Amino acid sequence: MPPTVDCPCGFGKDIPPEAGRCHACGADLGPLHRLAGLPARLLADGERLAAEHRPEALLPLAMAAACTPGSPPACLALGRFLEAMDPAALARACYECVLARDPENAEAREAVARLAGRHRARRRHRLTRGMIRRYKIRQTFFAWTIYGLLLGLLLGFAIAAIS
Repeated sequence: MPPTVDCPCGFGKDIPPEAGRCHACGADLGPLHRLAGLPARLLADGERLAAEHRPEALLPLAMAAACTPGSPPACLALGRFLEAMDPAALARACYECVLARDPENAEAREAVARLAGRHRARRRHRLTRGMIRRYKIRQTFFAWTIYGLLLGLLLGFAIAAIS
């Protein structure tokens, strides 16, 4: 249901979009009706972008939540989005927005490069940690094997010395 608006003159109340004009003063209420529908459009755009896992969804979702403070659908959508997104991805989206408007911005370029470096380092760390874990398992197996062989040799020498 499209939202109704009140005319700024103060006499026209709850005017539906179909009316178009205030019955009291005759003012065109089209712009007010478009503004009244803005939070719903922002929320729909933000949810569409969030469904595609795009960081650009932050702006429309935050604007929808700001336009309608305490609105459960807008706050829930923003909360779900923030929970699902990596903070570095959100920061990168902000920096890329700056670069889209000003490609020569040195600070934004440096920040994007820094975030890309962190991502590569984090990935390298995960790979290295997995390799160390596998190495420790192999190392433990190797140590127990050597220990068993040495114990067997010592027992063999002890038995040979006794007999």
